[in-house]
Amino acid sequence: MAKYDEKFKLAVVQDYEAGNQSYVAVAQRH
Repeated sequence: MAKYDEKFKLAVVQDYEAGNQSYVAVAQRH
């Protein structure tokens, strides 16, 4: 269960970072 939790957290962090990057890219376009 702990291993699953770590993988899940990692995936969430990666999704968050990817979302941040695309948000910044969109913000710079305007």
